[in-house]
Amino acid sequence: MVLAMTACQKNGYTINGTAQDFSDGDTLLLSTNFNEGIVDDTIVVSNQRFQLKGEADSAQLAVIFAKERPDLAATFLLEPG
Repeated sequence: MVLAMTACQKNGYTINGTAQDFSDGDTLLLSTNFNEGIVDDTIVVSNQRFQLKGEADSAQLAVIFAKERPDLAATFLLEPG
């Protein structure tokens, strides 16, 4: 899984990613509280790509992982613009 992140607004973020070996409709999950199993958002793969937009008011550790394949994950620092 490859991630490219950009910030366009003061607290906004956009994550564009490539999810090779994934099919259309596969689900990825975003969590900022992975230890507790809390999912913040879901992302649907289309043409082996995905995009997620949102807001963050502070820096936090985040992970995007595959619902069908939890062994595949990308951990990163999610922070506002």
